[in-house]
Amino acid sequence: MIRRPLDLLIATTHPGGAAYKLSLMGAAVTELHYDHVVATLKYGLRVADVVVIESGNDNPLRGDGVIRAVNLANAIHTLPNYVAMQNGTRWNGIPIAVLVDDMYTANAIAADPTLQFVVPCSTERLSFTYYEYVDPWVTIYRQIDQAALVNAMNRLEQMQTLGHRFEVEHGRWLRLVPPSLRRQHGGRPEIETQLYDGSADRLLRRSRETDKDWNGRDVVLIEHAAAQHDLDRYEYLVNHAHAESEMQRFYEQRPYMLGAGAFEISAHPAFRPAGAVRPSYPDLVRHSFNNAIVPKPARIIELKTPRSRLITKTGSDWHWARAVTAGLAQTRRYAAHAKQRQYKQQMEAILGESPKRVEKLLIAGRAAHYERERLELARKYDRDVDVRGYDEMLDAAIDRYAS
Repeated sequence: MIRRPLDLLIATTHPGGAAYKLSLMGAAVTELHYDHVVATLKYGLRVADVVVIESGNDNPLRGDGVIRAVNLANAIHTLPNYVAMQNGTRWNGIPIAVLVDDMYTANAIAADPTLQFVVPCSTERLSFTYYEYVDPWVTIYRQIDQAALVNAMNRLEQMQTLGHRFEVEHGRWLRLVPPSLRRQHGGRPEIETQLYDGSADRLLRRSRETDKDWNGRDVVLIEHAAAQHDLDRYEYLVNHAHAESEMQRFYEQRPYMLGAGAFEISAHPAFRPAGAVRPSYPDLVRHSFNNAIVPKPARIIELKTPRSRLITKTGSDWHWARAVTAGLAQTRRYAAHAKQRQYKQQMEAILGESPKRVEKLLIAGRAAHYERERLELARKYDRDVDVRGYDEMLDAAIDRYAS
């Protein structure tokens, strides 16, 4: 079964549990504390397909965790209409999933007519004597995915009534020319629906050159067919060793292949060191979109061609090849620049934050062409940079979305 990539906002008091499980299945997640969710939605910049609330039952007999989760769901559902995301989606109209400990509680929430907007999900582990173990998180991901897909289709149908036009390419819905905001005889055009607020849509006013390829932010919906097509395209690019620019374009258009949402990737940001004649341009920077319980470190991602060698031999010594050595130096230089205090305002302007921690990832060549022991030995002495082959990145994407 192919899983769709989802962008989830998880409300919890104990980080790591649901976020870890759902991220393994292909979701880009951000964890927020219960007490900060409503304020973050009002004043933050987060984009999400679904809000997931962990009930966190400390005492199952009292059920305080479930009551708290339901109250938070009601608070999100009753937010004012002007509280919207950067893409114009209203927070009070997106699905809200509540994770509970057992099926009885989930069925009770589903039977409550005042909570029809809630998607109850049970984390109860099911196992049968004559059947294989059933992982509840597979079912939970399917429930969340189905709710997000139905909600997105309804929102796009409403946007089309306002004049928005989309193009469907291999199961991917691309935003085309937005509706005109002017009227010949004056008057304000209608730009709002039940699920969409055009006045909050920042992408609506963004100039987009028609001769350039679309990027990840132009995508408003990814169907299951699109995820399958992307995996097939990924495999083709890796197996036929395309140019670095082709891989760069692939990741820009499909940031979820790197485990990120569309707004968590910046391509070729201009890093301007003091005294430098010209700025330097990292290939990709993954950064968190707003504060979480445990802030994600920024990740500098440098790409080299899939044809490049990873390790080479001089005499009896195996070491990194020339392309990888150059990539390691570039990645370290970019990471040092991002962490320096004197460039704090520069980072905030580019990424929306000044990263406190920076991870480094270098993608080059194909790891399957070399003995694993020799490759691991080379990685041992450069642990500060994660060096991966394109085939390893492909295998990780297949594990997340195709298993």
